Amino acid sequence: NPVMQTWCVGCHNASNAGGGINLSDYAGTTTTTVINRLVGSIKHLQGYSAMPQGGSQLSPCDMNAIEKWINTGHPNN
Repeated sequence: NPVMQTWCVGCHNASNAGGGINLSDYAGTTTTTVINRLVGSIKHLQGYSAMPQGGSQLSPCDMNAIEKWINTGHPNN
């Protein structure tokens, strides 16, 4: 997912899996835990770790792209 590569992989990769979460590959990005928490985190909802950590929310366009990707069954693209 290009949005994930742009915004998430820098801190969530195989050599530096922030929070124990590796988003650098499809398998890590589509675990049940990630899918269940991703939208809440990027939307900075209460009860979720706001991501990107210490940064501003993603643009509405990028948040919509991630949410659409999840809602369409998170295809491997």
